[in-house]
Amino acid sequence: MFLCARLVPINRDFYIIRQVAEKESVAESALEYQLDYALEHCYQVIVIEPEKLGTDIASWIRIGNLCHKGCVIMGVAAILSNFTHFKIFPLRWHVVTLPLGVASIGCAAVYGISWQYDPCSKYQLDHHGHSMANIPSTELTKNSSIVLVKKNDIYRKRLHNSVAFIVCVMFGWYLYKRYYT
Repeated sequence: MFLCARLVPINRDFYIIRQVAEKESVAESALEYQLDYALEHCYQVIVIEPEKLGTDIASWIRIGNLCHKGCVIMGVAAILSNFTHFKIFPLRWHVVTLPLGVASIGCAAVYGISWQYDPCSKYQLDHHGHSMANIPSTELTKNSSIVLVKKNDIYRKRLHNSVAFIVCVMFGWYLYKRYYT
């Protein structure tokens, strides 16, 4: 697991990952080493110039974002359907709320197990290139690069964990009412 150091030396603003070797096996391991180095040292902006590594990292970050958004959206939908569904269809609670809630809890579990401790979870894609303005143009060799920006993800973790917890409590309350009262 990578941890960011509290004391950050000067000029830790950006890191550019470039293609260094022509052989594919050597280049791939060198690129992975550069990426690990950049993630371990917690640069604010990481520019990935090699296309294959950039698309792999971008898809991995999108998967993490999908897990987070899936948990939140389906969890909120399950909570809202719980309150509206009892009034409209009191005996059919499980038709809408149960699948949404299970999917929300499943997304939270996948996020917590496979994504939460990954160093890439601290970064988001910069689609609009706002962070490229801080990088001198002489440093870049390609215009079409994947740009990762370090973000604080504590609030997103709290949000989807809270939603998943509320859904779990809601399910527990429903099971308690159904089988023990």
